[in-house]
Amino acid sequence: MTSNKCEVVVLDVGHGNCGLVMNGDTTIVVDAPTGIELLNALKSRGVRRVRLALISHADDDHLGGMGALLTSPDVEVEEVRLNPDATKTTRAFEVFRIAAADASSRLSRQGATAVRTELTTAVTDELTLGDVRLEVLHPDPIVAVSGPGGRALGGASITSNRSCAVVRVLIGDDPVVLLASDMDAWALEHITSSGRGASLASRVLVFPHHGGHPGGSVEAFASSLTQMVDPEVVIFSIERGGLRNPRAEIVRGVLAAKPTVRILCTQLSSRCATEDAAGMYSHLSSWPSRGRLRGRACAGSVVLHLRDGTLVVSPEREGHSEFIRKFAPTHLCVVPAQARHK
Repeated sequence: MTSNKCEVVVLDVGHGNCGLVMNGDTTIVVDAPTGIELLNALKSRGVRRVRLALISHADDDHLGGMGALLTSPDVEVEEVRLNPDATKTTRAFEVFRIAAADASSRLSRQGATAVRTELTTAVTDELTLGDVRLEVLHPDPIVAVSGPGGRALGGASITSNRSCAVVRVLIGDDPVVLLASDMDAWALEHITSSGRGASLASRVLVFPHHGGHPGGSVEAFASSLTQMVDPEVVIFSIERGGLRNPRAEIVRGVLAAKPTVRILCTQLSSRCATEDAAGMYSHLSSWPSRGRLRGRACAGSVVLHLRDGTLVVSPEREGHSEFIRKFAPTHLCVVPAQARHK
C-alpha cells in the first residue's frame, strides 16, 4: 500500500544535490548544498521542523548549506546523519562542524539536534518514518571504516565520492527514487559484487555526479547503472555552463540501456542550447528553482509522488517537451520515436 500524500522533490540547486521527502508533517532532507534554495523551499511550504537530514558526503555541493540550515532561527533539525571525512578542510565543512557542535548542545527551542556519524548499510532499519523508508545501499561498514583517504580491502583508494551514501527512498513498499549522490564506477562495482545490485531498482534515478565523469568507461557506467535501476525517469541535477553536464556519453549510455526513459535536467545544459530561456517557464513546478531565477531552468525542481501506484511527475511531459522543442535545439535527451520502438 502506498500513500498519496507523500512526495519527493529534487530541488534545482544548480551544481549540487538536494532531495526533500515530504510526508504530512514529516520532512526529510537528503543533502544540503551551498545556496538559498533549500531554506526557501522549506519556508515556502511552512516547514519549521526537519525530522532527519542525511548528508551523502562532505563535498560543498552536498553539505555546503548545512551550516545555514542548522543555524536558521526558523527551522529545527531533529537529527543529522553522515559519515566522517578526515580529508575535508573546506570552509563549508568547518562551518558545518561549528554549527553541528552548537546545534547538538542547544537547549533552546524544542531541544538539541542529534548528530550521528554513521550512514551505512547497517543503519537502514533505523530510517523508517511512517510511510517512508530510506535504504542506504552504500557504503557498507567496512568501506566506511577505512573512509576517505584510506584503502578498501582490495587495495583501491577510498575517496569521498567512492564512499558517498547512496540512498533509495521507498513509499510503502514502492521504490520511488534512487539518490545516487556522487557514486562512481568503483562504488557501483562494489555494490554489485556485494550482492546489493538488485536493490538499486527504482522508478526514478537521480544520476550520480551530475552526469559528469564517473571514472572508468563513461558510457558503459551509464548503461550498466541504468540497466540495474531500470528507471522510468532519470534526473540530472546540473548548473548551466561550467562543467557542461551531463556529458553526451552519459546520456548515450542511459538511452542505450533504456530508450524509453524520460530524462530531466534541472537546468538547461549548455550542450543543448547556446542561449538562456528567461521567462519561458509555464511548465515548471511551483517549488523554488535556482535556474528559474537566472533564466536557466529546464525541468527546474522536479516533484514526484505516487497516485494509486502510478508515478506522477512535475513538470508534466507535454509542457516540458514543448519547452525542449523551442529552447533546446541541440538537446541530448529526446530519442526519435522510431528508435524508441526498435
